[in-house]
Amino acid sequence: MIASDPIEIILRHGRLALFVSVLLEETGLPLPAVPFILAAGASVGTGRLGFGALLGIGATASIIGDSLWYWLGRTRGNRVLKLLCRISFEPDSCIGTAKTTFERHRSRGLILAKLVPAVGSVMPPLAGIFGVGVIEFLVFDGLGALLYVGLYGLLGYLFSDSLSRFTATFAKLGFVSGLLIGGGLTGYAAWKWMRRRLFMNKLKMARITPEELRRLQESGQEVLVFDLRSALDLEMVPHRVPAARWIAKEEFKGRHQEIPRDREIVLYCSCPNEASAAEMAMLLRKHGIEHVRPLLGGIEAWMERGFATEAVAAR
Repeated sequence: MIASDPIEIILRHGRLALFVSVLLEETGLPLPAVPFILAAGASVGTGRLGFGALLGIGATASIIGDSLWYWLGRTRGNRVLKLLCRISFEPDSCIGTAKTTFERHRSRGLILAKLVPAVGSVMPPLAGIFGVGVIEFLVFDGLGALLYVGLYGLLGYLFSDSLSRFTATFAKLGFVSGLLIGGGLTGYAAWKWMRRRLFMNKLKMARITPEELRRLQESGQEVLVFDLRSALDLEMVPHRVPAARWIAKEEFKGRHQEIPRDREIVLYCSCPNEASAAEMAMLLRKHGIEHVRPLLGGIEAWMERGFATEAVAAR
């Protein structure tokens, strides 16, 4: 008989199942480890597993997975965020949230980030990208891993009786329970995929290429360029398209009424799929500004072509 729920898997495979489930989640696979940590906590309640072993195994697996992303951030830079974009269902929003968290709290953000869905996977590479030291990273990431594993393990321990009854009920259903779990996971993945596709379809608006923008500027045509990057992005790439005005996305939302209606408007950011620029372009169009386009590839594409830039610093 194939194990059909996390508690049964933990009972059969114990420490290995806990380690593998947490490691797979931290490496970016859409496989939630929380049910297995809860199940391990329930095993603590029955005396099959010690709480210290739960913390040690779970936290070690988490730190190993996070260290891989941290190393990729240090060695690959901003390109690792594009990798996350390809393997995540909704990276555009979680990367923005993670950048905001890192900007406010720096390494301390690693502690609480694990409790925020999707954001926890982005924080380790950001720490690598922005040069957080190895020891500093391991300390704060380790604290976050202990908090994450310990919290859900404690919940599993406190509600071990309820989880055991739930498991017993599913065991009686046999094959049907497997279908229910499999169907639930498939439905969840399908729902996230649909949300991702709908979002991407909204972003498929007319974009302007770096070459087109450069030609417009050289021809003397009046075009307003807005840099929507965060202060953290400017710290990483302290350059802008010539004559671009820097207004962070959050501030831009409240100042759209200042944008003239009779000029060509170009927006750019430093995010997967030009998500922030496209989002603000859609906002402007809703307010009657039609001549607005995101810059394809953002500031990275502009610089890759060797076009001139100006130095800029966050206020």
